[in-house]
Amino acid sequence: MCACSSDDEPEASHYTEKQQKVFAIFNGTWCDYQFSNLGGGPLADLQPDPDKIVFGSHYDVEKEIKKSSYIDGETTAFTAQGECTYYSVAYKGEPYEAVKCYYNVAPSATILSLWNVEENKMFHTYDLKVVTETEFNLYQSGITLPYIFKKQ
Repeated sequence: MCACSSDDEPEASHYTEKQQKVFAIFNGTWCDYQFSNLGGGPLADLQPDPDKIVFGSHYDVEKEIKKSSYIDGETTAFTAQGECTYYSVAYKGEPYEAVKCYYNVAPSATILSLWNVEENKMFHTYDLKVVTETEFNLYQSGITLPYIFKKQ
């Protein structure tokens, strides 16, 4: 008789297939073309340098980010799936502001949430649309046009 042990089977992922597809492209540097001088056009010289997201570590298993308060005690405030740094420029010629973040992609792969590591609070939540392996759009509440991020 021959039997297969459970060691021979690949470990099941904790993430959906759609999340795994997003994670596969979340590496390296991505720049916004919509609201920056990378977009071209007649106003390119007036627009600031692009917002950038630099994706770093990805977690095989989600990591719980805790917060504590007197009333609630310690609770899970965010579920992190990886780390990134969001770089933004408020005005042309100004230096980049860097915010270290944890990220979370919803199981449907249609929402990206960023958690500010240093302040231990939500940074931004976006509607996410992956266009190709080298482009994704982020829609922020109150802004009509999306941020169009392209792989660098």
